[in-house]
Amino acid sequence: MKTKTLLKFTALFIVMLIICLVFSLLFGSENIIIAIMAIVLSIILVKQDLKKKLTINFLKILLTNLSIGLLAFLSCKLPTLSFLIVFLTIFLIVILTKNINKLIYYVFALEFVYLISNNINYSNLSMRLLSLIGASILVIIINIIVHSLINKKEESEDENPNSTSTINTNSSTKLTFKETIFSKFRKDKQHYLFAIELAIIVALSEFIAIYFKIPTAKWLSFTAIGILRPNTNLVTKGFKKIEGTIIGVIGFILIDILILRQGTIGILGLNVVAKDIALLLIVIFSYFYTMYYLENKYVIRMVFSTLLALSIAFISIPQINFITDRIVFIIIGAILCIIINYSMRQSTKL
Repeated sequence: MKTKTLLKFTALFIVMLIICLVFSLLFGSENIIIAIMAIVLSIILVKQDLKKKLTINFLKILLTNLSIGLLAFLSCKLPTLSFLIVFLTIFLIVILTKNINKLIYYVFALEFVYLISNNINYSNLSMRLLSLIGASILVIIINIIVHSLINKKEESEDENPNSTSTINTNSSTKLTFKETIFSKFRKDKQHYLFAIELAIIVALSEFIAIYFKIPTAKWLSFTAIGILRPNTNLVTKGFKKIEGTIIGVIGFILIDILILRQGTIGILGLNVVAKDIALLLIVIFSYFYTMYYLENKYVIRMVFSTLLALSIAFISIPQINFITDRIVFIIIGAILCIIINYSMRQSTKL
């Protein structure tokens, strides 16, 4: 990485810390993850200039954030409908973000699962919604700043995609509505399969956590979000494609054993709570995730994607049985992802 680019990312990291601190003071520490997700989302969207059609882009992000917040709240308040709400929300997040950026689902899915895990009462709902509005504004502001610093050369390359989309639109008008739906499904079959896979695992983990009263089962959700990727067969692709995930899981378990499980950690004569350490790690992992995302380093990005998801899980899920349950459900989640991923793809071949 070039020195100038590294300096820009270092400046970004400092800005991230400042933003998270201010966000925490304004909306409470329980909503700080929302700010971190907003920062990651704005950088994932960095190749798109949100200044064009600014109002529409802002409204899309705002409505998505508010919808996720309200659906997460309803899922907690209506446990009998929780499975259905979670399944449909995750499915729609994956499907509706496909044509924007295939990684946007990752941010919104993490945010949704975090909001479910951090159940709030009615008196805190207004602050939660305000934090989501603030996060939506952050996405626009940070995207504009980072876009102007890093991607100035890409601003003139927006016309080619528009011309191809026009051709596709004209050709689709020759088909009936039914033919269009089925042809689109066949074309996007792998993405629909991924949406179903992720929705099943996340909804299943919530079901187990609620009805069997095993809060740590929610680790299944975060593990699935960290591992599963669109259009990827975890079996036939082999360990090369999930190498980053394996490294990330092992890395988090080591961090958990050596640092987080201690509960309170002595640093420079101060007693720092493990949850605060985890928050700092989330900011650090977000920084490296976005840096290697822009550098197109897939394996390294997967390492920090997994570390980020599992670190958010750490501060989201009640630490009842500590390390044992965490390791068990992380491993079960990984195995479950492989089984469902393989089964779904085999069934479509029959």
